[in-house]
Amino acid sequence: MTPRLAPLLGGAAALALALTLSGCTSEPPESAPDVPQTPSDSASATPTAATTPTPTTAACLVGTWTMAQEDLVGYYDDINRLMSKSGGTFVPAGMATLVLAADGTFTWSPEIAVTGDVSGEKLVISFSGEVTGTYEEDRSDRGDRIWTPTQSGEALRVLATADGEPTDGGALSQQIGAVPIGDARVSCSTDTLVLVSTFSDSTATSVLHRH
Repeated sequence: MTPRLAPLLGGAAALALALTLSGCTSEPPESAPDVPQTPSDSASATPTAATTPTPTTAACLVGTWTMAQEDLVGYYDDINRLMSKSGGTFVPAGMATLVLAADGTFTWSPEIAVTGDVSGEKLVISFSGEVTGTYEEDRSDRGDRIWTPTQSGEALRVLATADGEPTDGGALSQQIGAVPIGDARVSCSTDTLVLVSTFSDSTATSVLHRH
């Protein structure tokens, strides 16, 4: 809801070392008897095994990821800290699925109900349906980043009530129901996707697991 650029090898230094070693080979003494030539130790040495390349973050991202109940609780703990000055606290229930396709498209499918207490008023916001769009990933010395150049929430359904009466979730629903890959630092392993989103002067971490 943390891959770095690899340093370049010192090619010039390696070349200078090779030239130095080749210039230091001694000639055999003139009085030495003729003996059969045998392969040198360096020629008979076992070749070094090729290093298996590490999958890039972009390749690791592709797949279906789920954000289960316990992961939602962790994310909303961060959201509650961010909104502490507003006097609101939120408790989530449900799960969400994120599909990141190899062609650079995504689908975010939440099935989440968030219950909040805002200034003494009981607020319930439910999210269902899906958000679709495109995503991009970039690697820099500050870490890997993922963001969504395009998003469409036409198929996302948001229902909100305040003390049991229908209301407009407005900007609040957009804040607490935002797609976690909208703009986040990202780290990816075989089974886990961690997204760290920045809000104002703090962060919220989303943890998803490969389905």
